Amino acid sequence: MQSWTTEAIVLKRVNVGEADRVITVLTPDEGKLVCIAKGVRKMSSTQRAYLEPGNHVTTHLRSTSSLPIISQTQLLNQFAQSKQQLKRVKQVFEVLELADVLFVENVEDQEGFELVCQILETLNADSGNFRVVQDMLSQLFTHLGYQDLRETQYSSILEYAAAVAERPVRSYEFLSVRHKGMVK
Repeated sequence: MQSWTTEAIVLKRVNVGEADRVITVLTPDEGKLVCIAKGVRKMSSTQRAYLEPGNHVTTHLRSTSSLPIISQTQLLNQFAQSKQQLKRVKQVFEVLELADVLFVENVEDQEGFELVCQILETLNADSGNFRVVQDMLSQLFTHLGYQDLRETQYSSILEYAAAVAERPVRSYEFLSVRHKGMVK
């Protein structure tokens, strides 16, 4: 059985069974991965708080015939400032959903991972600026090979992401902009 350690940003989690969770993470060397964390929902689990969406962690994984298993996790950054205001929490979850929609599973993308980390750090900063975050998200789209938002018929990043994903993006509307770059 192969095992490895990598940095990751937790994108989302889904409860499975009585004590397990399926965790989707974004890593610099493996891209987006869907993993299972056995027993993480137990009150005695030491990984419970680390595997929450929006956390930047170092994780040890073991490959199996199906999903990789997360065996150990260490917290690197929980972006605590961004989780103290409801508006910022919404923004963090929108960024996580966009990353989940845009990144392809098992495709290495060091630069894309670093861009997502920078966006989360910007949202975590007290001066986290709406316009700066929009520009960074636009930069992420172009890095991943999509057209620049300004060159499309879409009026917001969320609308563009929904078209790319071919399904509605369920996030709030903080990233919406008018056609001429004016913030709503």
